[in-house]
Amino acid sequence: MKKILFLLSLSLLCLAFSFSDTSGLKILILNKLNEYSSGKYPEKIYIHTDKPYYTAGENIWFNTYLVNGVSLTKTNKSKVIYVELINDQDSIISGLKLFTESIKQHRIHAGVGKRQKLPRADAHLHIRFV
Repeated sequence: MKKILFLLSLSLLCLAFSFSDTSGLKILILNKLNEYSSGKYPEKIYIHTDKPYYTAGENIWFNTYLVNGVSLTKTNKSKVIYVELINDQDSIISGLKLFTESIKQHRIHAGVGKRQKLPRADAHLHIRFV
């Protein structure tokens, strides 16, 4: 019953807009969408690790992708990606600073904890971009 009522109200709303002059509204909406997708778009960062869990002393290998949140293509807004390994006391154990100019095919391949033996502790990856 609720589904039928929703579909009926949606069809009435569409019918009401079809009889009114909405060309100005359509142009406004299209202009706002174009402005949003070209300059004010959000960025998204994706990370893929080689496995879900690690033991103490292992390297964490990962690929990271920084993309336009609307079109999912390479973005040029941010210049630096920070990757940090944080323990359960919110202290940074290890970290990397990656520059987006070095991205090839929209991704960076890197590792955390290569030069030092990481202590045995619960930790998580924290990624941010600037």
